[in-house]
Amino acid sequence: MVAQGISTVQSLADMPYMILMDHNFKRVRTVTGEADIHYQINSPVVRKNQLSLEQVKLFEAFVRENSAAEDVTMGTVYAKGYASPDGPENFNQKLSAERSKSGEKAIKENLKGIDVQYDAAAYGEDWEGFKELVSKSNIQDKELILNVLSMYSDPEQREREIKNMSSVFKVLAEEILPQLRYSRITASVNVIGKSDEEISKLAKEDAKALSVDELLYAATLVTVSYTHLTLPTNS
Repeated sequence: MVAQGISTVQSLADMPYMILMDHNFKRVRTVTGEADIHYQINSPVVRKNQLSLEQVKLFEAFVRENSAAEDVTMGTVYAKGYASPDGPENFNQKLSAERSKSGEKAIKENLKGIDVQYDAAAYGEDWEGFKELVSKSNIQDKELILNVLSMYSDPEQREREIKNMSSVFKVLAEEILPQLRYSRITASVNVIGKSDEEISKLAKEDAKALSVDELLYAATLVTVSYTHLTLPTNS
């Protein structure tokens, strides 16, 4: 009370600029896991050492955990096969298909007994991956290589021009191309969040059980009504 008959709390509550903070709460969140299985040149055979890599083990744990979890919808496990952009394009397209199938088979065997769907797809020569790796590298004349990629769209022409840079191509063959012979194994899960009823109840009884975004969202679920009070004045 700052003056008789005036309530500052009520006047502030009536101000239009009093709004709730934004929240980033999403009822359904999508989480993705992935791992790469690499191959030797011109080969679709999955080597045992690839299946013991930490990223592969983490991916398998990701699938096992989420396929059995409540309030989680498990998506398809995809095996996407790629080939390095050297050699005949038709051969590499076929090779990438074989790698996708061998990658799918290997991960399926390791996840035997887990109820998930699988799918394999061939993506051919990974020029986008090649461009990204070259851009991040310290290879001599890398700008020249990137210019070739921008100037020519035909895969055979690109390969021809790059191979003409013999000293550079040797480095590419040792450092870049081996990274592009792989199957990428991926899976996504939809995590279903708490219902409005659950959030409202926890906000009243156990707010610590809610995240910051859930707390901010809880505020939007509350309907507030104000009663105007007329305070008596001295007559």
